[in-house]
Amino acid sequence: MANNQNIKIALARLDQARSQLEARQSTLFPSIQATPSYSDSRISANRPLGNYAVPNSSTTQNDFKPIISMNYEFDWLGKIRRDVESASAARNQSESDLANVRLLILSQLTTSYFQLRQGDEEVTNLENSKSISEKINNISNRAASGIEQAASGPSGIVNATTQSFGGNKRNKRRTRKNRKQHK
Repeated sequence: MANNQNIKIALARLDQARSQLEARQSTLFPSIQATPSYSDSRISANRPLGNYAVPNSSTTQNDFKPIISMNYEFDWLGKIRRDVESASAARNQSESDLANVRLLILSQLTTSYFQLRQGDEEVTNLENSKSISEKINNISNRAASGIEQAASGPSGIVNATTQSFGGNKRNKRRTRKNRKQHK
């Protein structure tokens, strides 16, 4: 199940929903930014004279600007809180979707397994039916040959019963008694 594409997609959607929830929750707190800047500039003494009475000199200027800003949106109408609740509900839905995908795949796997087992049982039953059918055909063929022998006369009955009862002396005596009783 770990390599199933549907589960991978559901996991990716869950990760996305969790990230969105974290981003929405961060708006509940103030944000602080610090962006310091520094610049260094030098003015050359060889520049053209602006005032001919004063000679030019070389000047170096260093500018350091520490910029710190803080931003906070007051949630007096509940907009931010509702955004967080919405993101939380989306995350819960993604978790439920993942569980649903896993359940569907597991149910498909279970159904396939039981269909396979049912097919195996049907094959076994057909093999058993074939075996039973072959035994019935053998018995029918033996009975048919016994009837043909019986139709050929009294000696055929004796032969058929001898064949069917194994042909021992005791069985021969029984068949003779039966023949005498029928006459």
